[in-house]
Amino acid sequence: MGDGCEEARRRNLSIFKKNESTDKNLLLMYHNTQVLATPTSARHTVEAICKYASYMRRQKMEMERWRKNTVTRIPIDMQYTHKELPSLSMEELEKLQLARPSNFAEAASISGMTSHGLVYLYHHVSKRTKRRDEERSKASGNYVEKEVCIEKGVASNI
Repeated sequence: MGDGCEEARRRNLSIFKKNESTDKNLLLMYHNTQVLATPTSARHTVEAICKYASYMRRQKMEMERWRKNTVTRIPIDMQYTHKELPSLSMEELEKLQLARPSNFAEAASISGMTSHGLVYLYHHVSKRTKRRDEERSKASGNYVEKEVCIEKGVASNI
């Protein structure tokens, strides 16, 4: 049983040797003191993956967070206007206005809703809910703001 890396190296080397005559734009890469020829298209693919990996990770995390919260209620008085939700397309706004979904699972089932639109709507509703909760706490007197006095190193209630 041979080393997996060595087998892969041999397989890749034979593939690259076959393509060598057809691809004039080969990039030489040094791997364990062996020179391997890599097609330009492969190099561009790797560059794109590396360049956009952090964006893809963030989008994946947002979608996972959103999927966990599909049962989150959407307020009944939600206004589906371009002023309130500027990132949504007119088509998405019209469909949301007609359907008036009560939670995000229902919003996701609307034909034409994009993942971007759903995540944006989720963030908007979350921020709105958080603001309302803070306002209610302030009105009831249960809200306590903290001020940190950096020069004294202590936290004091306002």
